[in-house]
Amino acid sequence: MKIYQESILKNNLSVITIEDKNSETVAATMWISAGSRYENPNEYGLAHVLEHVLLKETRKHSLDQIGTLVDRKGAYLNAYTSVESISVRVQSSKNHSEEMLNILAEIITQPLFNTQTIEKEKNIILEELASFKDSKNKRIGSELMRLVFDKHPLSQTPIGTETCIKNITATQLQKYYNAYITPNRSVFIVSGNITHEEVVRFAQKNFTEDWNNAADGVKNDFETPPPQKRSEKIFIEETGNQTRLFFNFLCPNVGLEELVILELIANSIGYGKVPILKEELRHKEGLIYTIGVAISKFRDASLLHISTATTKPKEVLEGIGNVLSKIGTLYEDEQKLIDFKEQFKEVLLRKFTNQSQEMELLWILKKLTGKMIQPQEIMEIIDSVKNDDIQKTIEKFLSSENLLIIAFGEKNPFE
Repeated sequence: MKIYQESILKNNLSVITIEDKNSETVAATMWISAGSRYENPNEYGLAHVLEHVLLKETRKHSLDQIGTLVDRKGAYLNAYTSVESISVRVQSSKNHSEEMLNILAEIITQPLFNTQTIEKEKNIILEELASFKDSKNKRIGSELMRLVFDKHPLSQTPIGTETCIKNITATQLQKYYNAYITPNRSVFIVSGNITHEEVVRFAQKNFTEDWNNAADGVKNDFETPPPQKRSEKIFIEETGNQTRLFFNFLCPNVGLEELVILELIANSIGYGKVPILKEELRHKEGLIYTIGVAISKFRDASLLHISTATTKPKEVLEGIGNVLSKIGTLYEDEQKLIDFKEQFKEVLLRKFTNQSQEMELLWILKKLTGKMIQPQEIMEIIDSVKNDDIQKTIEKFLSSENLLIIAFGEKNPFE
């Protein structure tokens, strides 16, 4: 049985543990509220460059020393930058967990901003950017976020721009680090065969009160108003055999119960072999190969989006529109609603058995609610959902007045 606990240290670092005595591994991630939404126009890519530099070297160890230590223990070390976070993660067998936790703490609290190293890493990131531009899926994904969130900070792509990346300096990185890589903006989540008390003692020792505790000049997370709902159809010309279609519902200031209901809806119309969208568009009409429904979750908004690609975009637009127009009727039958809720719970249970997915889910819930939410609490919310709750959520967030449709292809399907 797993034990979930949270402690807040004196320096405001949140420490969350998932103790699992049956696990042979220990995984730890430091999630930090940084990322591209906190960048100014002249510094796009700054958080991404910082993430790369954090993994290069510390004041104590070179890249070779860190890499050799991690590799010889058969461990895993990586970092990632998103719109709203920088995360650094380690995982190892329980036999080497102390060494890996020490490495993570050192990376976070003792980075080295060596100008020569930074210039080399910028060149690597420029190669990554070139690969990004060559990838049609990544380019369209980035453009999609820009169009959905318009001029809001959430529209900014984490990878950055070529001009900004080239101009980033060690001074800028140090300043960004001082402002954002702070305990009050961080959540330390550890999962595996380790107790909460052991993790707290480790955090108190290694993430001390003098670690970047003053965050002068940081933008308030909610300084910018949340993105606004809107209804529009946008066509972007893009070469290819298929037209890519995205149905987007922007949901600002979503509460936890509302988010669970939106996830329940997304699961019931898009998950598995025979959800209604796939049933109507693939199995009955043969118009698509695949279709996806997902929810992107940010601090001040969530985005429910349906995505597919087809050579018959007008027919698919009509088909998805028909499904959405009758979505509320799916939950009127009491037994059907029970079945959908059980299906959603089973999907979540699989996620909770995956160490990485469970940790990320706890981080997202902490980010959105400000507290640790245990899996059982989510299950109880799902059990409590009634048809009336779903109808209210559909009316609030999934109406035609809040539908932004974006098409990428050679011909405009809206004409």
